Amino acid sequence: MALSKKKSRPITVDGIEYRWIFFENSGWNDLTIQSASGKGDKLTVQIKWDPDPGDTLPYKIITPSFVEQAIKFGKVNGWSEDTQRKPFHCRYSDGSFSN
Repeated sequence: MALSKKKSRPITVDGIEYRWIFFENSGWNDLTIQSASGKGDKLTVQIKWDPDPGDTLPYKIITPSFVEQAIKFGKVNGWSEDTQRKPFHCRYSDGSFSN
């Protein structure tokens, strides 16, 4: 199932169009990325969020640069945006991505 165009945001990385959506959860936040066509695997990133003292947001601010980093990490580690398989899961914690 494709990500909703109404609730997701577009991004183009290396000439390929994607859509992404962010969900706020307690402690871990979720980023889901999929090709804009909606036909390939989803890339899901669990993001560990330990707010610093004084932070007013209960989540990490997700920038297009961060989404691009997640896409590149996924592709290097076996995610394919144009193949229909199971979602590819990874985590982001302490400043780096891991499987």
